[in-house]
Amino acid sequence: LALVRAAVLFGYDMQPRTHAPLLAGLPHAARGSDLAYVSKVLRPRWDSQHAGELLWLFLSMGVVALLVSLNTNIPRYFIQWSYGEWDLGIFYALAFLLSTGNLFVGALAQSAFVRLARHYANGELGEFGKLLSKLLGIGAVLGVGGILVAAVAGRELLTVLYRPEYAQRAPLLVWFMVAAGVGYLGQFLGYAMTAARHFNIQLPLFVLVAAVITAAS
Repeated sequence: LALVRAAVLFGYDMQPRTHAPLLAGLPHAARGSDLAYVSKVLRPRWDSQHAGELLWLFLSMGVVALLVSLNTNIPRYFIQWSYGEWDLGIFYALAFLLSTGNLFVGALAQSAFVRLARHYANGELGEFGKLLSKLLGIGAVLGVGGILVAAVAGRELLTVLYRPEYAQRAPLLVWFMVAAGVGYLGQFLGYAMTAARHFNIQLPLFVLVAAVITAAS
């Protein structure tokens, strides 16, 4: 990971062509060599107050990330405790189908994240709402489609992907797809909240989610 990020830093971030629009707006004499100017622009500047604000922000976001991971695993703890590893294995296999959709939704949300942040920062709330509505529409279509596929061909799908004993839990797959549809919408809303820099509210929300999941489990 360190090597890849270093490659991005030196191979892209610090290259003059990456900053071509900025360099084009300045006379050559004002910036010296392109590489020297880029190095000057990227030189770290320490501001203790700003760094403290960022640290507090990152800590809160880190706790949110921890809660997201915990919320995913809470039902698995209860299943292993109550039923054993056999049922947990089947549960986990069905959950894998849900996580596959989450990968697609996450990639789509990340690709729209910069546009969402730009619209919100510029006060273009109408454009922000339109883009978010499109994302939520895609999430709803994916969710409904997953439910239909699970209801119509869930048993056959599980037999092909796994083994016949998994197909006996086909009705559970339908509930997984219902949860997936809600989760897709939640992911898009979460990215929108982050793009709008509403960080603090996410911590109590995910604490509440953890409590609800624990009680339901």
